[in-house]
Amino acid sequence: MRATPENRFDRLVPNWKTLDLGIELMEDAGRLLRNSRKQSDLQYRDGLLLVLISLWNIRRCSIAALTVSRHLEFDPDGVTLFLFPEDSKSKREESFRVPDPILPYPKHYLKVVRPRLLGRRPHNGLWASGKGCPLTAGGIYDIVRGRTKAAFGKAMGLHDFRRAAATFLATDAPDKVGLIPGVLQHASPEVGERYYNLAKSVEASRRVGAHLDKLRLRLKPIRRKD
Repeated sequence: MRATPENRFDRLVPNWKTLDLGIELMEDAGRLLRNSRKQSDLQYRDGLLLVLISLWNIRRCSIAALTVSRHLEFDPDGVTLFLFPEDSKSKREESFRVPDPILPYPKHYLKVVRPRLLGRRPHNGLWASGKGCPLTAGGIYDIVRGRTKAAFGKAMGLHDFRRAAATFLATDAPDKVGLIPGVLQHASPEVGERYYNLAKSVEASRRVGAHLDKLRLRLKPIRRKD
């Protein structure tokens, strides 16, 4: 008996909203500094993590594999993150240039927040846990679900970020569906077509719902006869 794929569309949040959430967490982390430096640093780390996966929709194992010395490259103009074939399921090299408006956040994390989290347990992993050791893929998964659940009432896994990027791209910019395989680190163009079809069906249902709402407004309430 074949399993029926779970419909997870109702738990998806557009990536621009999760991006905003990440920035808000980092901006608000300073308020926690008065009471708990550890909690402030953890919130800043979580915010940066949300920003990164909102902009660069890679898998959680790839995110957990990131190291400071090997996967980050600094130049006079900014920072570039790299994935090597052994770091991704697709076995392809990828890179991500940190946008200029975002640049101050990873710089602050690397210079101030991460060293404090490491304490006396230095390591090369980009993401430091509350105990100083590298964050595991499972730990990253739990953090992301916890933060999105608290903010949106929807516990999004990292794959949901990838689904959201593809689905809302297909809905809002159907002429760009050819970008979806690259966004999801897939080689097959059928992936883009599948999300395009999903987005079109979702858009159709939205239009039907909007039409019904307008129709209800025009209908006069039925008076009950005693």
